[in-house]
Amino acid sequence: MRYRGSGLALAAVLAIGGGGVANAQQQQNYEQWLGEQFQRVARSCLPTTNLNHPPARFIPADVRGWDSVSGELGANATIYSLDSLSAYFGTVWVRAADRSISSARLQPLGVTYSESEATALYPRRANGTRQHNCSTMFTASGGVSLNAGAFRAAVNSSISGTQSETIFLYSGSVVSPVAAALGLATTEVERRPNLDRFSVYLAVWDWYRLHAARAVDGNEGRLEITRSIDGAATYRVRGLTQDLMMTGNVRAGGGVPFVTANASTNLGGAWTVRDNMAGFGVAVLRRHPGTLPGPRNISENAPLLATVTPAQTNPTSIDSAAPINWAADLSGVPSGFCDRRFWKLKSPADGETGFTLDNFDAAPVAGQARVCRFSVRATPRPAPGSGASNVAGLSFAVMSEIPGAADGAAPPLAIPVAATEIADLRASISLANPTADIEVVRPLAGRESLLVPLTYVMREQSGSTATDISPGSAALQLTCNQNPPQDLIVAAEDVLFARTSGQGRLVVTARIPAGSIPDPTDGPVSCQLSGSVTMTVRQGAPRSLRLPTHAFTVVSPPAPPSAA
Repeated sequence: MRYRGSGLALAAVLAIGGGGVANAQQQQNYEQWLGEQFQRVARSCLPTTNLNHPPARFIPADVRGWDSVSGELGANATIYSLDSLSAYFGTVWVRAADRSISSARLQPLGVTYSESEATALYPRRANGTRQHNCSTMFTASGGVSLNAGAFRAAVNSSISGTQSETIFLYSGSVVSPVAAALGLATTEVERRPNLDRFSVYLAVWDWYRLHAARAVDGNEGRLEITRSIDGAATYRVRGLTQDLMMTGNVRAGGGVPFVTANASTNLGGAWTVRDNMAGFGVAVLRRHPGTLPGPRNISENAPLLATVTPAQTNPTSIDSAAPINWAADLSGVPSGFCDRRFWKLKSPADGETGFTLDNFDAAPVAGQARVCRFSVRATPRPAPGSGASNVAGLSFAVMSEIPGAADGAAPPLAIPVAATEIADLRASISLANPTADIEVVRPLAGRESLLVPLTYVMREQSGSTATDISPGSAALQLTCNQNPPQDLIVAAEDVLFARTSGQGRLVVTARIPAGSIPDPTDGPVSCQLSGSVTMTVRQGAPRSLRLPTHAFTVVSPPAPPSAA
């Protein structure tokens, strides 16, 4: 778990494309199919010209001579008519005893992508992309000759025609980002896509919830998704004029994962690829399967990937027995699954928390995609004695189950969302954290140490007065994501205590060595600092105080601006 400083299914409609089951449409000669894609582009810009040539003649010379294409033109391919590759990669297949496969009318995985997340394309061997519009296609001398007037019309259509089409072709090996996120394609990719892995695991969990009869031990080997394919994918888009391509005034949307090689996605132009999609197709020459992880695998591994952020509205201290509201945000949960009908509160065992918990709820966070807020009402247990702990521990988890699964085949999916120590000001001496509980830190370089200052205000009552820090008593522990806690070295100069206008203030600087925090390149890293210190007390025995938990997030520094 990463702490950061549905009846309803997950959405089956994918942000990149739609969500129908990928039913095979036909077997077709690869060259014939490829030619038909380019023929459609030609007809879009020359609707009145006779273009009844054999489709194969429309394939441009640079495509025909492409290493990943030329050796496959005589092969038969399985042609899928889908909205996108995502629909294909989200299909769950059942392997029968005779080794045949079918989608068996199963719902696809409800995996959603955003525009900022990586695509399914990984350069390998002769992989690559080609882009053609009417002008470039005929200039490339495919095999169709035009008279001067028709060629001029094709060029003019490419420059300004709103109905003319541009084709993007990807050929080679396409690795499923879903499979990569699930760790099924480690030999095909050098790094996983920038895709929320927890969200993918949760989509698989929800798929089993909707297909509980498939959640049985030993069934995993019969359930498959596509790990990768060899073949080609084409996207035809309407209205992408030569001027738009030259100016970069294009927003890629989610529909064409490789359009960014040809047009900028940083501008907010008026033309959007997804909204102007004219057609998509994929020709599969060879499919490489991967085993769909079973529910036991998901329940064990998904919690390790969860990113949890305490709500900034959470109180940092308590001073009475009055209940408080406490919440945490779990990323990667589609809104359809962010409902208390699908989650239960898993309370800690007695003695593990200083609160009793009730009023559990789950609701999407407004303005944040795929973020679910879990909240509870926490009532403090009876006040501690004068020498008791100065913090109250608050911890709990949320749990999802698969009703109807075979006994023992689907252990509940439990996600810890709270594990913190809140300042309890009812103690005779306590520490209050006056700063926000969450602090974003941007290291200048991954090889440099990170300094995180912790500032606490001393609260004293019942005649107790702290006078100084016991030498060498300060201790700090760092916890990031699911890594084991690390003890940090605390030097004497890193712990300061002073009084201003009679009020004590304690400052502890955490010096986090380089390499102690996971690389935040692939996403924010959620960390917590906790610890203890012993204070000498006027006319009393030294008092050991816990440092209330301080949560912070480590992110990569902003990318340097590109040269003009």
